[in-house]
Amino acid sequence: MTTTIVLCASAVACALAWAGETDRVIDDAVIGQTVAADEFHQAFEGPIGINLHFPDQPNENTGLMVMLHGWGGDYHQYDSYCADWRNRFNCIMLQANYRGSFHASQPYDFGKYQAIDVLRSMHWVLTNCPVNRRRIIGWGGSGGGNVILQCGKMAPHTFALIIECAGITHPTSAADMKAGWDRPDRPGGWQGTALGGTKEYSEPERLIRDPIHHAALFNTKVYVFHPDLDTTVGIQHGIEMAYALRQAGKDVVFEIIEGGDHGFAGALDPREHDRKTCTETYAADDILSRGTDGATDFDRKQPVILPVNDGLVYRVVFDESGLPRLEGPVPGQ
Repeated sequence: MTTTIVLCASAVACALAWAGETDRVIDDAVIGQTVAADEFHQAFEGPIGINLHFPDQPNENTGLMVMLHGWGGDYHQYDSYCADWRNRFNCIMLQANYRGSFHASQPYDFGKYQAIDVLRSMHWVLTNCPVNRRRIIGWGGSGGGNVILQCGKMAPHTFALIIECAGITHPTSAADMKAGWDRPDRPGGWQGTALGGTKEYSEPERLIRDPIHHAALFNTKVYVFHPDLDTTVGIQHGIEMAYALRQAGKDVVFEIIEGGDHGFAGALDPREHDRKTCTETYAADDILSRGTDGATDFDRKQPVILPVNDGLVYRVVFDESGLPRLEGPVPGQ
């Protein structure tokens, strides 16, 4: 079958892709579409770039699957996964160049602002393309695993399923040193704004970056895959995340990838030899079948409260169109 690339950078064009019968392959229909970032990102790095892959035959059940790259990667890291899964799982596949993409910048932000970038990218897709809002899946590897967990706590009514592979789940001393957490930051930019004059994160800033601290806020099933021989992000990250979710009474599946390195290479079980096959082995049925009531946080437009410490909270606030922004820390009420 002849492959036709259809450029689809507006709501009208996206809608047309669903209308009538077609045998055209609609893949990579939006590459480099820009999405307005929040004030910090927009001022210092500009808009967020996104990369979308569409299923061949989208229909009323077509969902959205968010695919997040790791620290230093970009929105092409999982193109091969998206090329397959767009049809296998009948989803629009979204990859987003959240801030800090392309290079392993220091200090690494541990997902606070990156999650807002991703949520704003999701808002663009939901506004401009027909999507079954009951079927929104979040997936991330390594640093992307951290960001998708942050998205899960900041938009707890949105995801039908969250999958993280070898994810950085929270700031630790070893991770702090590797990522340059405590190094003086370059002047200005969103990083300088976050760090402030001391060049060190305050306790509220550390806690807002810790999905383990907010395990009780998760409202969907979570898969945690972590290799036991991971020397890039130690298995303790996965263990502590899964334990926190279980202690909070959440639906969590924790799989230790025996013999695997950070990318799952060397796994003793051939069904786990990379992040793609592992996801398909354990989570394919849930990706296809799980759903929410369809009322996402973008639709509800209710603030999501994220407690940190000393009575302080952050708030994810959705404007009249459902576009999110992060506020805080402020005294809780």
